[in-house]
Amino acid sequence: MAYISKIANTFVGLLTAKGWDCSARRFTIKTTEPALDPIYHVWMAGQAAEIPNSEVMQVRPSRIIVEDHAHKREIERLSGLGSSIGRSVSVVTSTPFIDQLWQGSLAATRARADAETLEVLHEGLVPDADPHRRHVEQKVLLASEQVTDTRFFEAALGTPGSTVAVLADAGCGKTELLRYHEWSSAAFYQSAVSRSTAGVPPIALRVSLRGLRPPQVDTRSVLRLMPQ
Repeated sequence: MAYISKIANTFVGLLTAKGWDCSARRFTIKTTEPALDPIYHVWMAGQAAEIPNSEVMQVRPSRIIVEDHAHKREIERLSGLGSSIGRSVSVVTSTPFIDQLWQGSLAATRARADAETLEVLHEGLVPDADPHRRHVEQKVLLASEQVTDTRFFEAALGTPGSTVAVLADAGCGKTELLRYHEWSSAAFYQSAVSRSTAGVPPIALRVSLRGLRPPQVDTRSVLRLMPQ
């Protein structure tokens, strides 16, 4: 099996999930962006120090994707190869490019808008607009320790591949808890982007389960769904 760099392999998975035709070999990614007139891209991706000049000059990519904390010297080396291959080469780090690819800023805006949506209660009462004040903190018994529901929720979902089921009677605050988590994650994300940090936190989006078909056992892409 031909060698594929770890970063290139990650992007093949992400692009395939978006419905782009994609293939990779070593550091080279060849992908077609769906559109009325499909756009063909040739990119390279890998650890900056491992990508050789000769390979860049042979492949002639329009974009090179490197690790988040790539050394400035290596980024300048790769960027400078544009003059040798007769085209501009954009060198980008992984996280900001993934964020752009998946429109993270738009997702965060929609998450905040959903979390701040007001629902008219019985007798025409309108709840507080602030998701923090709408949520009434609950205590959860965890290993003989009382922890807040928000702390438990965030810690549990912080584990890769984890799933949390919230079971409670109507009116006990399930929706408020989810909206609190949705709003907080969007706020943390937007703060990180405004500071131009290399890494950004995940965004939580509420998804209505009503009307969805049950997931199949052989489903390859797993979505974390939070009941609405």
